[in-house]
Amino acid sequence: MNERPDRIPTPARPSRLRSILLWLVALLLMLGAGAYQRRTGPTYDYRGALTVDGQQHAYRLLRSEETTRDVVVVVPNPGGKLGGTLHWRRYPTDGPFQQVPLQADAAAATLTATLPRQPAAGKLEYHLELTTPAGPARIPAAADEEIVLRFKDPVPLAWLVSHVAMMFLSMMVGLRAGLSA
Repeated sequence: MNERPDRIPTPARPSRLRSILLWLVALLLMLGAGAYQRRTGPTYDYRGALTVDGQQHAYRLLRSEETTRDVVVVVPNPGGKLGGTLHWRRYPTDGPFQQVPLQADAAAATLTATLPRQPAAGKLEYHLELTTPAGPARIPAAADEEIVLRFKDPVPLAWLVSHVAMMFLSMMVGLRAGLSA
């Protein structure tokens, strides 16, 4: 007949070392995903380098700004040898690009131009056309590519830190649960 065991077997518990290793792998995966998002998300800075007289000069152009201030676009101007124009328009529109001449700042060895602030969720697209000793240059280089700049309202630091912390914590717990499954 059917015999019932006196004791119900309990599943084996994972070892403490295995549990620690799974938490460590979850932490590393979470940090890796965060780093990937930071480098490839829609608000990361557009980065590149200009070559002037055989020297590389790095630049970073903003793709996200707060609605409380205008955006200052800055590119290096080594030796004061560059000039150019900033072309911008509201995104997404098919209207003509407005042109703003880049102003040289000899003390900082930069070229600068200002884009007007926009309301929250407003966007601008822009590119730079530079005159260099080697000839004209465009940033970004592709003629059909533009840099899209997004505007957001300021967020109190406490809200932002708690929001990001909860996102990372929930991602780590979810990764840990998936790894243990």
